[in-house]
Amino acid sequence: MQNFAAQSWDIAQLLLGGYLERIGENGAIAPIGGETTRTDESGHIAHALAVYHSMGDRSSTRVVDLVAGCIASQFHFNEQDVGGCAHAALALLTMGLNPSRNDAWSRFQEETQKIIGSWLRKPLQVQPHQEVFRIVHAIVGHGLGFQSADNSDKLIEQWLNRAKAGSTGGFVDSSFRGIGGRYDGAALEQYVLVREALQRHASVHIRTRRLPSIRTYMQRYLKLILDLVRDDGTAWAFGSAQGCTGTIYTISFLVRAFDDGWIDSDKTDLCADVLRKLVQHLFMHYLDQGSSSLCIRDGERDADVEETTSVVNFDAIRQFLFWSQLTKDSKISLGAVGSGSFGTSAKYIPFDHGAKAEHGLLVYRDALLGLSFQLPLIGGNGDGTSNCGAFPHCPGIFDTPVNKRLSVLVPELTFGDKVSVPSFYGKNVSTSLGPRKEFQFRYEQPELITIDEVLMLNVASCKVLWSFVEGKVIGEFTYVPKRSIRLDSFRFACVVSSPHSRLVLPHMPFLGENGLRPQILRDDFQGEWQQVYDLTEDPSYRTHGGKIACLYVYARLLALHLRPGVTYCFSISFEPEVVRG
Repeated sequence: MQNFAAQSWDIAQLLLGGYLERIGENGAIAPIGGETTRTDESGHIAHALAVYHSMGDRSSTRVVDLVAGCIASQFHFNEQDVGGCAHAALALLTMGLNPSRNDAWSRFQEETQKIIGSWLRKPLQVQPHQEVFRIVHAIVGHGLGFQSADNSDKLIEQWLNRAKAGSTGGFVDSSFRGIGGRYDGAALEQYVLVREALQRHASVHIRTRRLPSIRTYMQRYLKLILDLVRDDGTAWAFGSAQGCTGTIYTISFLVRAFDDGWIDSDKTDLCADVLRKLVQHLFMHYLDQGSSSLCIRDGERDADVEETTSVVNFDAIRQFLFWSQLTKDSKISLGAVGSGSFGTSAKYIPFDHGAKAEHGLLVYRDALLGLSFQLPLIGGNGDGTSNCGAFPHCPGIFDTPVNKRLSVLVPELTFGDKVSVPSFYGKNVSTSLGPRKEFQFRYEQPELITIDEVLMLNVASCKVLWSFVEGKVIGEFTYVPKRSIRLDSFRFACVVSSPHSRLVLPHMPFLGENGLRPQILRDDFQGEWQQVYDLTEDPSYRTHGGKIACLYVYARLLALHLRPGVTYCFSISFEPEVVRG
């Protein structure tokens, strides 16, 4: 991987050169393109610069001054942001273990030293999904001598126990509101941060002892990544790890797995092939060498609202530097990316099988279309966007808008002020082969759930059946009311996107002129197709990869009184025309 190591180092310097002069005295960068500066931005910048200082020219006083300024800014102005302070603290530890010999510490004013010291001494209060910051807090506090006892070992154990208790499959639930069960790629970013902190740990014994236990849980994600990554390098098509950031941390996860010796010899070539696809996707789809930046937003694509260009770029700089360091002596080859061939297959990965809710992910590969669909049955953290909807996610074919509260590819039933969608949880989840050898995925919802992830008790039940056969995708949704109730509206929407005008990667799928070719198979709600909405020029409707061209809506806008015990079914099929880049 020597070429990859050198390339990663060169790109880190390229990105850094484009941002160094833009860092202000307050440790932040002026917002780009209408973005809003994040409260943790200074911490992320400090962390990246500290890693660069530790690996690069340690004599650069300019970089040391910037690290100290960003750390001070984070603690002075945004001490309540535990994530930003955790990154800033890890940056401080990276500059040196002993405060008396720490280049950044000597540049702080006495007031700043007191604020940082107080933060590192006091117990850190966090929400459950932020436990990794407590681990960082403990490692830095002990490493710099502000905590006499080292609690990091116990906190890592608690973090792993939470994954064990919160998931029968051993996956990390990153939700903090809603019905819970948000199992997505956010866990990879947590792991990478813990691994970086352990690398700075003062005790080699704890680092050596803890890595095997972490590996036990994180290897589940290694298997999951191998199932997810497509030929064009797209990995996570659902949840909070989509786009540039998700690709970066998926690459970091694999690089760490290679470096820590997780990967068995019989999986080496497969993992290397997946890694090279991810790297090509990142470099070709996001790296703009003309502006010396990773571009996550332009006139044709968008990113999650909480992501800023500055934070993404400085996180990328940090990871590129680690990639360069960790792969320098590796003998794994990253050659040219070729198109893989695969047969039709289906795999259901159970995340959690609880008494009240079941969560999991269906991955289906269609040999006829040459596509991979991801159908998540997970919580959405109550944000109401469609990125966790229980339907086939396939960028370029079955797309969803970024940052939009829009139900896509699932029925939306409105009862007064409550809007229900058959997503976020299931019961009696099962997979099977149908009579025509179609693969079937089914689940039930004993109680409907709103788009805000609140159960609607004693309204109706819902059964969902997805079928995949010979290039067709069929969704069937059956509702049985529990009492007489007024349905104010029924709505089913699907979006058609267009590929990016410049960034179409090899093997990347997108829709041909005939689009999705939807066909209503059964409709007991008596809806009809509405006027097509042209969204080509609407900047609020973008995907992570390109524009949304239009929105198709099938709806009943008049009220319908549902009768208890009567079955109401809606079924629709899609036969997308697929074109490749």
